[in-house]
Amino acid sequence: MTRKMTMGMKRLPAFIFVLLAVVAAHPAQAFLGFGDVTYDPENYAEMTKLYEQTKSMYATAMKQLDSMANVERSIRDAQQAYDSLASFSLKQAVAGLTPDGSNMKTIAGLRD
Repeated sequence: MTRKMTMGMKRLPAFIFVLLAVVAAHPAQAFLGFGDVTYDPENYAEMTKLYEQTKSMYATAMKQLDSMANVERSIRDAQQAYDSLASFSLKQAVAGLTPDGSNMKTIAGLRD
């Protein structure tokens, strides 16, 4: 039993050291205010390329949105034209043009 305790006792300081290292770890700080900002030209070039791609995608999306709005407007206009044709009564239009004394101007106007 003492042998098992001595093995456990040997590992205890290492465990405490690792535990303290994990608890006490914190991010590195800049020294005297120098090195706060790092310029990476490769990263800058990649981000610039990504920005340009994003702008292009946005412009394309706006064009597609405009096209969709035009299609929606055309569909709405076609629906209104269909509704007006569907509600148009040909019998009433013809009945209004029958030749009697009051409608002669209208029929004469159609002949011109």
